[in-house]
Amino acid sequence: MRQSLNINLGQKLKLTPQLQHAIRLLQLSSVELSVEIQAALETNPFLEPIEEQHQYETNTEHPDSVAQDESLQPLNLQDLQTETSSFNEDDSSFTDNPGDEPNIREQSQDYSSSQSISDSQDYSSFLENISHTDNLNDSLRYQIRNSRENPIVREICEVLIDNLDERGYLELTESELVEQFEAIETYEQENIDNAISLLQSLDPPGIGARNLRECLLIQLRIKNDTGNKHQHALNIIQNHFDLISKRDISLLSRHADLTHTEVGDALQVLRDLNPRPASVIHDSPAQYIIPDLIVSRIKDKWEVRLNSQSGDRIELSSASKTYLNATANQEDTLYFRERYQEAKWLLQSLQQRRKTILRVGEEIVKQQEKFLENGESAMQPLTLKQIALALDLHESTISRTTTQKYISSPQGIHELKYFFSSALESAEGSSHSSTSIQSKIKKLISNEPAGKPISDQKLADHFKNEGITVARRTIAKYREQLNIPPSSQRKVFLKP
Repeated sequence: MRQSLNINLGQKLKLTPQLQHAIRLLQLSSVELSVEIQAALETNPFLEPIEEQHQYETNTEHPDSVAQDESLQPLNLQDLQTETSSFNEDDSSFTDNPGDEPNIREQSQDYSSSQSISDSQDYSSFLENISHTDNLNDSLRYQIRNSRENPIVREICEVLIDNLDERGYLELTESELVEQFEAIETYEQENIDNAISLLQSLDPPGIGARNLRECLLIQLRIKNDTGNKHQHALNIIQNHFDLISKRDISLLSRHADLTHTEVGDALQVLRDLNPRPASVIHDSPAQYIIPDLIVSRIKDKWEVRLNSQSGDRIELSSASKTYLNATANQEDTLYFRERYQEAKWLLQSLQQRRKTILRVGEEIVKQQEKFLENGESAMQPLTLKQIALALDLHESTISRTTTQKYISSPQGIHELKYFFSSALESAEGSSHSSTSIQSKIKKLISNEPAGKPISDQKLADHFKNEGITVARRTIAKYREQLNIPPSSQRKVFLKP
């Protein structure tokens, strides 16, 4: 074995910390970005939020600076430098030349158009407006404490509450129940039975059921309706529950000894019940989406602008020069200079992020004007590669830009990724997007006869008659994506 020394020449892309930070900011959602900026405000003395009055003045003076500032290049791995100049402590221009500092308003201004979005939606203080609903477990415990049962039954019932699943069901075997009560010193089987009965008597109705059948029975019994419809529904659940899934009204009518009309009325009673009682009370607060872009029709043209409430309104602190020029020891001076450089990088990355999102949004709107005018049935086929080629960006940059970024339009609020879909060719050679096909499937199924649902094959034949070739398995895949059950499960009992 002989050792040798070889010299190889090669090229490789090196991501600087600044570029990595810019890429990470680009892929953050508006809410995540707000958290990131808040952390920067708390740790960097050179940053401060833009005051509302300052923000208004900035919008008035420079309404379209993002679109006009050609010195800002899109976030492109091929265009950005792989190395940045290192910080030089002896560089007197860092502190002596105020003109070299970034323009506070120019870097920090809101790059939306001068038109206010207050006429569409107000996203100010969105975190303060998030509704907080009662916790299901807390609500049940409160009801237990106000019951007249003995303490052991109440204690067992609280243990049962902790074992409810997301539907509100209690799916524990007898042995599992016993394991849950090891911490309770003395109890009897009667105590467990009473605790289950207590739980099932609480609100919302149906809570604590062991299965769907028991859940429906609990709700029917709580209603305590003596009418014929209610009693027939109770009879069907108690004695003929398995026949409901077969969706055969004649078979159910024979076994229950009821007429078709009586069966139909009873099934309507069952449809009004809630098979998931826990869904009445949500444990988590409502989550709101803050659109990054606003698109509106202005003088027969679609205009795209950045949302001024997207949470990135920060600027260099007015005390920046004081910090930099203060006489202090070398360690403090180095600290302030490093924080100042970080602040500049953050502002530049935010500015770059805004422009990239705006450029991508404008190109998507340009490609999907028919959707904005006519809805999802007019969605055009579009891929990341098409946008990347149009903007001279890398596909990975487009992917980061469109993930968890939302646009508000007359058609609603959609994630930017929503506008990308594959193409299906028609007999005439034209293309149809998968989104438009799904829209048509949803419309056809919504208008189908309740007692005679359309099968996947009939849907495929329908599109074939329109000149669009869609395989039956593709129809099934789109239907599943729309959370629509197959035709055998969509059949609805009808009165004769």
